[in-house]
Amino acid sequence: MQNQNQIPTNSNSHSWAKKILYIIIGLFIVVATLYILVPVALHNFAGQDRPIPNDADLQLSTVVIPQEQNAFYSLPAINKVEPVQIENFSISQAAKGIKFDTNLAKQVVNDNTELLNAFSVATKKPNYQNPATANPSDYSSGNLIVPLFKLRTASDLTSIKARLLIEDEKYSQAVDEALKVITLGHLLSNSQDNVVNYLIGLSMKNNGLSVIEEVLKNEKSL
Repeated sequence: MQNQNQIPTNSNSHSWAKKILYIIIGLFIVVATLYILVPVALHNFAGQDRPIPNDADLQLSTVVIPQEQNAFYSLPAINKVEPVQIENFSISQAAKGIKFDTNLAKQVVNDNTELLNAFSVATKKPNYQNPATANPSDYSSGNLIVPLFKLRTASDLTSIKARLLIEDEKYSQAVDEALKVITLGHLLSNSQDNVVNYLIGLSMKNNGLSVIEEVLKNEKSL
């Protein structure tokens, strides 16, 4: 009679060893297949290697502008003139047509004739570029920021002058004054300068365009 407590024969051990061996071989085949197929699939998906795009056209270049053509050099003439303010009259708001008092507007324009003339000279220059930021390789956050407060005030006074011309139905002259503001604002915002000057230029253009819009409204009403 066979002993029920008999130790299993070696055939069972060999069977388990074969199973483990087959599992190891299977895993090896799977890993090897993935190692070969995955790079091929990625290559086909991504396509051929593309050359690095040439971004030379997007990079800033050194700007060289003759001094006589650069409105930047008109700033000293503007900055030496002290704007004349009038009590209870905001030049910046009136330039946008806000709280526009005609009598006070006429007074502030007459009192700032010198500043308006200096601004008009600057608008005749075809370019604007701060020499400190003309070369991108030399530009840094520590570069001198040129104060533009008086330039902006002169721009606002020009917009006020244009609005007064609209009230007098002198639309052609009003457009001429508005174009001065738009032109210099455009030159300023398109120069290789800091973001503050860009925003000032943008604001100047918006004021000038607002005047043009006012001219069109009044002409249509005639």
